[in-house]
Amino acid sequence: MTSLSANPRPNKRMKASEVKNGEFMSATVYYRVHRRGSTSVSVYDQSLGHGPREGFNTLNYGNAVMERECHSARQFSKENVNKLSATDLVHVLQNAGDTVFTAWFTKKNGDLRKIVCFRCPGKTDTCFGRTEVIDLEIDTYSHAVKNSDGEVVHAKGANFAPDIGVEEKHKYQKRLIDHRELKAIIIRNELHYLKSLSKKKIQEMIGETI
Repeated sequence: MTSLSANPRPNKRMKASEVKNGEFMSATVYYRVHRRGSTSVSVYDQSLGHGPREGFNTLNYGNAVMERECHSARQFSKENVNKLSATDLVHVLQNAGDTVFTAWFTKKNGDLRKIVCFRCPGKTDTCFGRTEVIDLEIDTYSHAVKNSDGEVVHAKGANFAPDIGVEEKHKYQKRLIDHRELKAIIIRNELHYLKSLSKKKIQEMIGETI
């Protein structure tokens, strides 16, 4: 297949052939739980694909390691529920860093939208008060992909190709959260929601009792 990009981005990752003993390195990885066990969970790397599909390797994550190192986009402690002003709720979003989170906001048509995501790396909020995020639950092309000859190689709505790279995939998963329409966020084991919402409304929204 013809390359989709005539000018690919330079590789900013490490080179295994140049690693030295004692060298420091870091990585941000997003896992999705495939199966829960008694002492560990089976997970797969979100950068490789969506869902436990054939051809994608899973790995086991011990409960102790998971509880020490991981954040959930769903869980929160009942004692960590915070009613905030609109300004303070936006500050939570702005300080999310690279942590995975779930957000609820109202779309332009008035519908409520739930999104499991993380902030786009290196992106600052727009001057119009919007935050760009990567939607982790989207696994299809948002528009048709053509090669250099103008031929459609991936139709709009088609599942991501098995060999698609994480950076290429993220192009089709970007979404904008309008700060004015933000209603609630679950992040780092805490639930933050707009103080103008009733307890009943927020419980209906998130599907949990608080």
